[in-house]
Amino acid sequence: MGLFDIFSSKKKKKKPDIDYNLESEIKAPTVRLDKAAYTAGDDVVEVCEHLIDATYQIEDMRIEYDSVSDYYEDTQKIEQMPEMLRKELNDVAMKIEFLEKNQEEFKQLKTKLSDDKYRLMSKYEDEIPDVLRKLVDMEARLAAINRDMQYLEGEKNSQDIYVEDAEDRQYQLRTISITVVILALISGGVLAWFSYMYVFSPSIPLMLLLFAVTLVFVAIFMKYRAEEYEIKLAHVKKAKAITLLNKVKLKYVNAASTLDYIYAKYDIRSLRELEHLWEQYVELREESRRFRQSIGDMKVYFDDMERILKEINVKDPFIWTSQTRALLDEREMVEVKHNLNKRRGSIRAIMEKHENIRNECIAKMKELVKKDPGVMDSIKEILADYRITI
Repeated sequence: MGLFDIFSSKKKKKKPDIDYNLESEIKAPTVRLDKAAYTAGDDVVEVCEHLIDATYQIEDMRIEYDSVSDYYEDTQKIEQMPEMLRKELNDVAMKIEFLEKNQEEFKQLKTKLSDDKYRLMSKYEDEIPDVLRKLVDMEARLAAINRDMQYLEGEKNSQDIYVEDAEDRQYQLRTISITVVILALISGGVLAWFSYMYVFSPSIPLMLLLFAVTLVFVAIFMKYRAEEYEIKLAHVKKAKAITLLNKVKLKYVNAASTLDYIYAKYDIRSLRELEHLWEQYVELREESRRFRQSIGDMKVYFDDMERILKEINVKDPFIWTSQTRALLDEREMVEVKHNLNKRRGSIRAIMEKHENIRNECIAKMKELVKKDPGVMDSIKEILADYRITI
């Protein structure tokens, strides 16, 4: 509320009967009218309209001036009130200021949680604590299932990689076998050539070569069969991993669908979000309770302030319920008085301006009556519609 907005309600809604005894004023010495104020011509209706407007502007400003003056006098009464009574007034003012601060904090807190979210939390208020506990277990279970899925997916992929490696080793063993055969044939040929050239029996060297080749082939065969076994085992492990993965995926889908239903129901995306909303709701609910309580307390303090101020004959006690800072801080009171003085000066200037216009209208009416005395009846009739008598 502005400093002077409080006076607007005091202006009269219905125009009062005003008797300025214009007839005697019209017969007074003529004053020249400011022609700049009348650009539409010297018409009786126009002059009357200007006079009516100026008259009521003066009346409104006079009412407001009286209100401002009363307000100024009230500041002086407060400054001069007995010390004990002033102490009681300050105590009430501090309580009002404290409640206003709390109410402002409540309004700021209320903006953190939308009305839709507040209504949603209020609707499911009784079940949310249980839902929070349930979500803790469900999200933990879903995370565990997800870890199992990742492990089984990794196990399946690792078996594919192991099979590829085993097949590569088998290929290498086949290559080694071919190489051994070729080397054995070359070695046999060389032994036969040497036995022919130097005339000795190659049977023993050939038997040793054959024995060595046999050992190598046995080792290669054993290794090849071992790799074959590992490949079959890897396929079995992969099949088992796929079977388990399908079962775990089904569990994941079921758990995720249940979670999605809860998320949709409470318009959230996670347990953490619901916890945050619930904390805000609980805080706002408590503040709302305090706010409702403060409204009742505020009325009590308003009544106390009005009672105290009436004891020193303050004309408008209620206005000070919104000016508690001025009651508690001398500098604020000085500022209030300064603004009131400025306002009174402004009102006087406006009244003087409209008084000049009114006098110019009266002067113009004198000229019109002087030219045509019959217009006096028209002037009276026009002014009578606005309850202005002459």
